[in-house]
Amino acid sequence: RPSSAEMNGPQGPSEEEIKKMDERRFQDMKRGLSQFARGAKMMKRSIAKMKAVINKCGVSIPLELGNALNASDNLVGKIQAAQNADELEEIIGDVEDVGSVMQEWGPRLGDLHRLCQMLKQADREIKQLDRSVKRAESRDKANKKVDLTEIISNYKQDAENMRQTLKEAKELAKTDPETALEKIEDDFFSQ
Repeated sequence: RPSSAEMNGPQGPSEEEIKKMDERRFQDMKRGLSQFARGAKMMKRSIAKMKAVINKCGVSIPLELGNALNASDNLVGKIQAAQNADELEEIIGDVEDVGSVMQEWGPRLGDLHRLCQMLKQADREIKQLDRSVKRAESRDKANKKVDLTEIISNYKQDAENMRQTLKEAKELAKTDPETALEKIEDDFFSQ
């Protein structure tokens, strides 16, 4: 009567070979995931420096990026604590999601600095507009030959619209810097 091994055909890898393959797979995965851990650490350090600067002008780190960086701490802990490839497999999806957000925002961090500078510049522009309105009004009162009332009124309305746009952009900068940047570029500086 044939043995079960003979019935199943040629023998597959031995138990020892399977353990070695599993260990190699585990080490390869851990090595690959350690790159994620290094990238997250570098980005967190970079954002910590940036945060102090941009918070002064009212710009916040995007919520999506903040959440991803917070989640990265937990994932890095799981990567370091993992004992086998199966434990790493369980978190691969989360690592990919967080990594994708960091990869998306990495090149765009400069936009946050740019938004900060644009908000400061917009504040200066509004002050200049206010001074211009006051000058125009005082000249209009002194000059009785030409009535500039309507022109000054339109100018004041434009200045008020820009002031409102700046206010909205500053509010957006706290929660949605990307939209704030679009608003300040398109609706303020284009005016």
